[in-house]
Amino acid sequence: MWGVTICGSILQNELIHRLPSDFVAVFPEGTSIAYAVIPLIPTMEQPLKDEVRKAFAGSVSVIWSVLIGIGGMGLVSSLPMKSLPLHTDLDKDWGMVSETGEPKV
Repeated sequence: MWGVTICGSILQNELIHRLPSDFVAVFPEGTSIAYAVIPLIPTMEQPLKDEVRKAFAGSVSVIWSVLIGIGGMGLVSSLPMKSLPLHTDLDKDWGMVSETGEPKV
């Protein structure tokens, strides 16, 4: 859930900064530009089409950089965690019911 929210915010903000301002002005305020632009890409004229593709590529590059940083922070924060031993015994009667219908203890 956090990853989708963070990535969506980064993509939206990066596209606003990377796309030509006159192209962004076509969309109403508050519109998710990524979802509005993607269906239009095949119908665009060539110079604008390349600019939009470069804007998306740069935005996705920023998303990857941020997610690598978050993953690295998660890795570093997990290193000092105390390791706990796992149980090695197996309860073969767990969840079983006796012939009288009572749970086995």
